[in-house]
Amino acid sequence: MYPTLKAATLFALLTGLAVQAAPAPQSSTSVTCDSDSQWHDDYQTQTCPTGTVCQADAGGNPCVWPSSSSSAVGVAAVAEDTGGSGSSGSGAATGVTSAAAATSAEDVGASASVAGGASSSVVVGGASSSAVVGGASSVAGGASSASGAAATSAGAASSAVAGSSGAAGSSASGVSGSSASGGSATGSAAASSGTASTTTNSTSTSSNGTRYVLYWDNYANMGGVEASQLTGATHVILSFADMTSWATKVDSAAMAFESSSDGNFDSPTASTLKGMVSGLKVTGALGGWGLDTPMATAVQGGDSTIETFVDNAVAFAKAFNLDGIDIDWEFPAASDVPNLVTFLTKLKAGLPDDSIISVALGARVDTTDAAAYTTDTFSQLTDLVDMWNVMTYDYVNRYSNKTEQQGGGRVVETVMDYYEKQGIDMDKVNIGFAMNAKYFTGVTNCTTDNPIGCTLPGQSYYEDDGEDNRKSGWLRFNSDLDSTLGTDGTTWMEKVRPQFEARPTDGSTEIADDVSQAWYDEDNQTFWTWLEPSDMSSVCSTWKSKVGGMMVWSANQ
Repeated sequence: MYPTLKAATLFALLTGLAVQAAPAPQSSTSVTCDSDSQWHDDYQTQTCPTGTVCQADAGGNPCVWPSSSSSAVGVAAVAEDTGGSGSSGSGAATGVTSAAAATSAEDVGASASVAGGASSSVVVGGASSSAVVGGASSVAGGASSASGAAATSAGAASSAVAGSSGAAGSSASGVSGSSASGGSATGSAAASSGTASTTTNSTSTSSNGTRYVLYWDNYANMGGVEASQLTGATHVILSFADMTSWATKVDSAAMAFESSSDGNFDSPTASTLKGMVSGLKVTGALGGWGLDTPMATAVQGGDSTIETFVDNAVAFAKAFNLDGIDIDWEFPAASDVPNLVTFLTKLKAGLPDDSIISVALGARVDTTDAAAYTTDTFSQLTDLVDMWNVMTYDYVNRYSNKTEQQGGGRVVETVMDYYEKQGIDMDKVNIGFAMNAKYFTGVTNCTTDNPIGCTLPGQSYYEDDGEDNRKSGWLRFNSDLDSTLGTDGTTWMEKVRPQFEARPTDGSTEIADDVSQAWYDEDNQTFWTWLEPSDMSSVCSTWKSKVGGMMVWSANQ
C-alpha cells in the first residue's frame, strides 16, 4: 500500500530547512531563557528543537542555530534504526516510523501512512512523528534510500519539531490515521523562525519562506481536524464555500460550505482550530475547480453583481469567524482583469481592516490559465492581495498533449520564472505541493525507460461530453479518501491504486534534473507522475529564501 504523505511530513521537510515548528512568543511579551534549550513567555513554555539554543534577544522565535553550527539546514536526531514495518500507528518515542516509500512501501502498515517515511502517529506536544527527508546533515542530499527519505523515531521527530500547541499524545485518527497532507500558511506567531508576522490587507512583511499554508477541503473531510495535523501551520484555508445561491443576497444563517457526508465545517470551526495552534489564521476559500462558476458570473456581470457577491463573501467570513478570504477562480481571462480588480477592491473594503485576501494562481503559464496575470494586473492587485498561492502542480492535465511532470523542481522553476517576470511580489508567494499522484491511461506510445514526452490521447479521450471520465485523474496519497469519491471514483481507485503500488522501487522513477518522479506502466499503458518527499525537500531548499512560504493541497489528501 502506498504510504500517505501528510502535512506533518512536509513540515518535517521545512524543519530541515530551519522552518521549525517551535512557536514564536506572543509579540507583546518578553522571553526568558530557562536553559539553553527551553524558554517561556507569559503564555507558553517551549523546548527548542535539537541543535538550537535559546537566545532571548533573537527576536521572534528565540531558538536559533549557534553561530558555529554547520547544521542551519540540518535535520535533528535522525533515528539510527530505519526499519519501519513494526511501528505503524505507534506514537512511542522508541517506535520507528515507516521507511521510505520508494524502498519499502510493501513493509509499511496501513496506518503508518506517509510517503517517504513519516508516521501517521502523533506524539509530544502535538508534534507529528514525521520522517525527515534527506539525511541528518543535508536535506537536499545524502540519504541512502531511493527516495532520499530517512525514517525518524517519534521521539526524534517530536524533538525536531517541538512546541506545537496540540495536546500531548493526541492521535491523527481524525483522518483515519493520517495527519494532514496539505499545508497552508502565512507568517504568524506559530511560524518558527521568528521572521514572519501576520500578513494583513494593508501590510506586506517578508517571511523569509516561513509561511506554511494548509488547505483543507471539506468534500473529503474524513471527520475533522485534530491539533496534531496542524503542526507548523500558520494559516488554514477551509475549502470551499457553497456559492450556488449567491446571485442574490443570502442570509448569514444560510451560509454554508460545500457539503460533506463525513464532517462539515461550521461556525465554531475557525475558533476550534485557533484554539489548537496559537496565532493560527483561518480563512475560507471561494471557488475551486468546477465550483467557481457563481463567482466568475458575478465578477463578469459588473458593479451590481459584484456588490451582491462581495456582500455575501463578507457575510460568509463573518458567519464562520474567518480571518479572510481565498479566491480560487480557475481561471479568469485577460478580459476579466478590470472587473477582477473591482471585485478585489470592493472585497478588501468590505472585510475588516486586518483581514487576509489570498489568490490561487495556476501552473500552466503557457496557456490561457495565466492570461489574466500580467505585469499590469500584478501592479493593480499588489496592494489588495496578501498571499499568492501558486499551484505549482497539475502542470500536466487531461488537456495536455504529452506526458510530463505534474510538479517538482523544473515545474516550479518554469512557473515562478513566468510570474516573477510579470512582477509578482515574491514575498507574498507560497509555492504549492500536491498530496497526490496523477495518472493518465491509454498512453500507447511510451516506454518505461522514457516516460516523458509521450503523446497523450487528449481531452476527447479523457472526457465524455465534457465531463471527466476518470481515465485520467488524481490518486490521493491518503487511501482512506478512496471511499469518498462516489461509486465511479471508488471503482477507479480500486483499479489504479494497486498499479501505482506496484511501481519500481529501485530509484528508476526519479528524474533528477527535474526533481520529480515519473513512471510508465507498460502493462497497463498508464503514465504516472508524482513527487517524493526528497523532491519536495529539494524544492524547499532551493526556494525557501526566494518566496514567502510553502502551501499544500490538501490537508486530508
